[in-house]
Amino acid sequence: MAVSGLKVLRAIVKALRAYEISTAVTLSPNMYDAFPMQDILTDRVQIASPELVAEDAEIFADETSEIIIEEGVEVSSDVVILASDHSTIRIGKDTFLDKRAHVFADEASVLNIGVEGLVGEQCSIVSEKHSELVMGDRVHVDSRNIMGASEQGVLFLGEETTIGENGWFSATAGGEIHLGNDNMLSLFIKMAVGNHELLDQKTGRLLTNRAAIHTEDHVWIGIGSTLLPGTHLGESSVVGASSVVTKAFPPHCTIAGNPARVLREGISWQREAMNHGTGV
Repeated sequence: MAVSGLKVLRAIVKALRAYEISTAVTLSPNMYDAFPMQDILTDRVQIASPELVAEDAEIFADETSEIIIEEGVEVSSDVVILASDHSTIRIGKDTFLDKRAHVFADEASVLNIGVEGLVGEQCSIVSEKHSELVMGDRVHVDSRNIMGASEQGVLFLGEETTIGENGWFSATAGGEIHLGNDNMLSLFIKMAVGNHELLDQKTGRLLTNRAAIHTEDHVWIGIGSTLLPGTHLGESSVVGASSVVTKAFPPHCTIAGNPARVLREGISWQREAMNHGTGV
C-alpha cells in the first residue's frame, strides 16, 4: 500500500468514527479494501497489553488479515499499524514503537518484528505484494528509517543488529537483502535491490542487477555508505564512511572508497566506543 493510500485511510477513519460505522469501503487506485473503523481490538487484532497502546494509535486489520502484538509491546502516540489483503503482522514482546512509526503489510505479505525490538520515531516499515520483512530479536532501528519489501522482495535483519537514523532499505521485484546478526549500521545508510528496470534498447533484455545484498555477522557499516546489488560482506568486516559497495569482500577486512576496495585485512572490531579519556 502506498503511503498516500494510508493518508486517505486515516482521513476516512477520522471523519466516520463519530458515526459508529463498522466498515468503510473505498474505491481508488491506492486503496480498495474494507477496513474496520475501531482504533484497536478488532476481531483480527490481538493485543496482549492494551494498556501500553497510546490512545491515538491506529491499528487496523481487515477480515482477511491478522495483527498480533505480544506481551509488553509499547505503542506510542500517532503510530499506525495496518494489515490488509491476507497479510500478517506480528510484533514480539517488549518491543517499543516510537512516535509516528508506520508498520504496514498488504497483499499477502508478512511482517515480523522480534522480541525487545525498537522501531524509531517516524520510521516506515512496509511489506507488500507477496513479500516478507523480518526483524530478528533485539533489532534496534533508529528514527526516520524507511524499510520496504515489495513484489516478492525479502528484507531480513539479523538479531541484535542496530541501524542509525535516516537509512533507506528497499528489496523489490524479487530482490533480497539479508543482514547478519550483530551488524552495526551508522547514519544515512542506503541499500536497494531490484528497483527500476534497466533494459537494452535493441534487444529489450533486462540489464538490472538483482543480485542479493548479504552481510554476515558482526559487520560495521560507516556513515553515509551505499550497498548495491551483488554486495557480500564477510564476517567482522568494516566499511568506511561514504563508501559505495558493489561486490563481495572477505571477512575481517576494512574496505572504503567508490567503488570500495580492501584497505586492510586481518582486523577485528568491537561495539564499545573508544574514549581514551576524551569523555566521548
